Amino acid sequence: MINLPLMQKILPSIQGGSGKENTVTLIVIVGVILAIIIAGRVAGGGQSSGRSGSSASRNSKPKKFNRRTFLRKASSYGLTKVQCNTLANLVVKYKMNNPYLVFTHSNQLDSLLRKSISEIESQVSSDQVKEAQKVTIFRIKQAIERNSNKSKAFSSTGSIPNGQTIAISPNSGGRFQSKINTNLKNYISATVPENQSGSQVRWKKWTPVKVFFWKRNGQGFTFDSKVTGYSVIRGVPSVLLQHSGKVKQAQQRKFRRKDISRPAYFFPVKVIPVGIGKKAKKRAIVENDRGALGTLIDVSAGGCAIKSTKPVPKAGLIKLQFESGEGHSIWCFGKVINVQKAAPMGGIMHVVFTKVTHKNLNSINSFVYDY
Repeated sequence: MINLPLMQKILPSIQGGSGKENTVTLIVIVGVILAIIIAGRVAGGGQSSGRSGSSASRNSKPKKFNRRTFLRKASSYGLTKVQCNTLANLVVKYKMNNPYLVFTHSNQLDSLLRKSISEIESQVSSDQVKEAQKVTIFRIKQAIERNSNKSKAFSSTGSIPNGQTIAISPNSGGRFQSKINTNLKNYISATVPENQSGSQVRWKKWTPVKVFFWKRNGQGFTFDSKVTGYSVIRGVPSVLLQHSGKVKQAQQRKFRRKDISRPAYFFPVKVIPVGIGKKAKKRAIVENDRGALGTLIDVSAGGCAIKSTKPVPKAGLIKLQFESGEGHSIWCFGKVINVQKAAPMGGIMHVVFTKVTHKNLNSINSFVYDY
């Protein structure tokens, strides 16, 4: 600011001096005023720049990590105490700017867990210890994925995205895989399902059907519909399904599934009693001479679906062998919980794993999650 008392002292001296002196004095005064103004602007600009830099610094500054708050958040997503502490240690170790993004952004969580698995593989530890650590990492991923976005439902079938895999089940029985290729205003267009022999499965117009589909986190949904006709959409034979304003939540899958379409060998397992009285025990015997070949349709950490012309009946026990996406040979035991008929013969066995090693389980998870 301009110093007014100083100006008041200078102005009278100008009025009393000669013309030449007054001119020189006036030039000096103007110079002083300009210097003061320029200095003020520079100082103001520096302050503004400082404030701007401070704001930028605040935006880039990592969000303060509170371990107790983080652990409480992790627990709300279904993580165990060990898993909560493991995840908290990871976000600190890898210095995440905003640790809480692992609960809402899957890419942030995947990046963090991939780093952890890579480091586990480079450790100087026994294979048993490494595989156990990997199991914990994958279970963190599964728990957060399973419990995220649970409240997000579908108000109507019009909001189901294109490309969504669905299963169509007529009242006559069976469940047939399909995929939505176009969700239009008046109907849903889905690929015409095929049976085991590769022939198209078509129903009469207005046939009632139930449609099932699942989100990536395993949350399941179902709705009632009717077949309204058939057409060729974008060069693909398609079945047209009636829209529904009521989409119900179905049972949630515990683990994410992934299509695989690979050969699978399975062998029936019979359980026989051994011993008498209180010392009696049960022993499982694999019937290697009754092995059969099937096609592994999809797989998850909890089980799989196998198509075969000679399926094992419901509640039957099996030993199965297949290769994961990485080419690793996997052996495990399972129980058939359901058999879905498939024309012209055979069916699709839905199997839940009952015994699988940590190493094989991690191979399955690596394939499913692309880790």
